[in-house]
Amino acid sequence: MITKINNLYNKFITERGHEPFYVECNVKFKDDDEIEEGVIISFKDFNPDTDEFIFYYCEDINDLVYMTSEECESDFYIVDVVEFLGTIHNA
Repeated sequence: MITKINNLYNKFITERGHEPFYVECNVKFKDDDEIEEGVIISFKDFNPDTDEFIFYYCEDINDLVYMTSEECESDFYIVDVVEFLGTIHNA
């Protein structure tokens, strides 16, 4: 998973010339093992215009990688990274 994240992240930067603002992921909740697909995690600060689309706010790529561990402190962890995004498709 870490290699996939790094490859997608670097590909985004190479193609777009800047770091991504968002990442689309699939997450698994620890309490019931339910998987939620297509959630958006933001690397940006809170923005009221997009907040309704944001599942979680991440500090940086290292924080995102940490969120792939079942040992992370949140009530979910990332099971797959779909794509990095410059904008949110629904917003």
